Amino acid sequence: MSKKSNSISKKQLKILAKQVKHLIGKNPKKCHLTTEDIKYLFGTDEVGAALILKAFDTDQNGTVEWRELVTGMSLLTADSLEEKANYLFKLWDADSNGMLDRDEIFAMVRTSLFCVATLETIKDAGSLLKLGKGNEGTLKYREKINKVLEEGFSEDEINRLTDRFMLSVDTDKDGLISQDEFVRFITLTNSQDNPLTNSLTNLIEGERQNCSIF
Repeated sequence: MSKKSNSISKKQLKILAKQVKHLIGKNPKKCHLTTEDIKYLFGTDEVGAALILKAFDTDQNGTVEWRELVTGMSLLTADSLEEKANYLFKLWDADSNGMLDRDEIFAMVRTSLFCVATLETIKDAGSLLKLGKGNEGTLKYREKINKVLEEGFSEDEINRLTDRFMLSVDTDKDGLISQDEFVRFITLTNSQDNPLTNSLTNLIEGERQNCSIF
């Protein structure tokens, strides 16, 4: 029986290095990624980027270095779906109190919707970068991401999906989601690939497509 591994493959490392180099315009091995950099790397909003930075920044110096990025991505690509779900819970537990309140779920839903919206732009990044050499291509990519983020989503839409998620996951109806409730919901409703957004997609009943960021 093979052991479960929390390390990413050499192929994934090469892809990650290319993304940092071309989408962010930084040397991967010497990078110090800011919240702004993470926003473009993951195609997420500022709230999501700040939480990712907080989770990945193990030395707490305010930026994410290459080793921290690799470590964080390794946890997100763990073999065990339960491990992924536990890590995602900690990622979204902004105040680290062991519970997700409605505001934290709202932020999770909002960021996930942005990830879905920017997914096609990230997939198309290669052709965008070919439109310009070096920084010019990176700027074209960032402009596309910014355009999607600026269009945004209505408060009503995000609130509606937040309420639906809370209703489905908060089994004891205390207005909070415990780590056990979150992990149970994720593991029961998902495939291995994209646990959080697969759950959101199932919950939303196909209103949006899957996002491969988380």
